[in-house]
Amino acid sequence: LAEAHRLLGKTLLARQRPEEALAALRRALALRPETSDACLEIGNNLKALGAAAEAEAAFLRARELDPRRVEPVINLGNLRFEEKRFEDALRFYRQAVDMAPTSVTARVNLAGALFTQGDRAAAASQVEEVLRIDPKYEPALRLRSMLAVPVRPAGPSR
Repeated sequence: LAEAHRLLGKTLLARQRPEEALAALRRALALRPETSDACLEIGNNLKALGAAAEAEAAFLRARELDPRRVEPVINLGNLRFEEKRFEDALRFYRQAVDMAPTSVTARVNLAGALFTQGDRAAAASQVEEVLRIDPKYEPALRLRSMLAVPVRPAGPSR
């Protein structure tokens, strides 16, 4: 029954019905509070609703339930990135890469955060590692093309 509620919640979220999805996911979690899947789905839904603090709590619970699972760590990094807390985001993304070195999601998110912080060389290194793992991974290809654009020195405009 818990799995049915989890799947219902996921479907409702995909159909842009986040409040109903959240109710279904909370039922799933109540029936099986030991499942990290439900916590992740609830966190994603809360994030979609703009409830960052509640989403963070759900991701932390998912990480507590399954400490080897990388998705909660990536999601915590994503929350920090969206809050423009880039150092915290980098910490989570680096942890995710350490946990799952072949996770293209963890590596491309790390690369994006490094790029945002101005560390183009480190970002490029991560992008190249992603493309070694998956040569057609579109987010890495897009980021590589952004990295190829030369940085113009700041100065007076003409």
